[in-house]
Amino acid sequence: MPDISTMDGVAAADIGSIDGVAKANISTLGGVSVPSAVAATQWAVGFNDAGIGYAASTDLTSWSTFYAIGSSSVDFVNSAYGTNGSGVERWMWVWTRGAGEIITINDITGESTGGANVDIKMRAVAYCNDTWIIGGELKTGAQKLYTSTDGTSMTSRDLSGLANIADSPDDIYDFAHDGVGKVVFTTDEQVFYSTDKGATWAAALTDIEDSNSVGKSVLYIKDQDCFVLVYKQGSSGMKFRVASADDLTTWTSGVSADASGESTSISSLSKKAMAAAGSTFVICYAQSHQRFTVSGTTITPQSYTAGQLPHDGVNDIATDGTSWITCHNDGELSISTNDGASFTSLHTGLQAGSGDDEIETITCNVILPV
Repeated sequence: MPDISTMDGVAAADIGSIDGVAKANISTLGGVSVPSAVAATQWAVGFNDAGIGYAASTDLTSWSTFYAIGSSSVDFVNSAYGTNGSGVERWMWVWTRGAGEIITINDITGESTGGANVDIKMRAVAYCNDTWIIGGELKTGAQKLYTSTDGTSMTSRDLSGLANIADSPDDIYDFAHDGVGKVVFTTDEQVFYSTDKGATWAAALTDIEDSNSVGKSVLYIKDQDCFVLVYKQGSSGMKFRVASADDLTTWTSGVSADASGESTSISSLSKKAMAAAGSTFVICYAQSHQRFTVSGTTITPQSYTAGQLPHDGVNDIATDGTSWITCHNDGELSISTNDGASFTSLHTGLQAGSGDDEIETITCNVILPV
């Protein structure tokens, strides 16, 4: 989907608001994408044991930390940024607690949290065009996810009628969306999609490739208006399938993530960190990372660095389209400012409390996709 370049003779980069709505909160105008006005001004991380940290983009070496609800033995697993339905910014973290699975904060610097209780454990959250989409555990009698327009009041969306959803071997692991209405989520062996911001769902792939394939991650590539499924097929390592956002039931054949004669590999249980901006996506795992570019539905491997991230144990990556930041075990952060081609150390020793230094998730205050 192309970006808007001007409006009434004003360059897109100089537009601050349209009809009183901040440009950062407008994803499309007349069917044309509205690009983010500026890079992120705030970044936030979620630790194991309920810790949260934040820093201004003007000084990413200076972080403040606090506990969301007091120290907890349950860890944050995913986070996203959006609004509360009235144009007020809102951050959201999810985790696999027995209660209070959704934590929200409006002013991150105020360190005052809210949230919601639901009856399933959460693993993934996304914000698409004024709608929060939250999911995770799939179990007998509870094949469902939740949507919300304010991040607090939750609407249950029944998934039990979807093909194979009741037999899915695992939970909802990841969401990707186009910022308008199309959303994709993955389980272990299936892929599902929505065209109405998560209100209704249909099967995109009932078998990723064969019974030996495991997929837990999906990306939206904004400049190519397509979705990329990331999965592992047996001993073949990491592979991709791509679908145009115009037809989410038709996916390309699987292609391997090969670069410079090397085949990258991930196990079904490996923690994979990935993010996309423009026509680029970056995948990190352990201390390695690989960058890819997309043209149409064709993926081209770019740089691959084996064991050359500044820190090991990468858990997540986020981008505002300008900076790409990874978070690691042991309170470490790495940053790229060259479209994910290479990373340098950004911070070490960050922790929420004594010994609580495993950073699980990172996000920034930019509405996705970028």
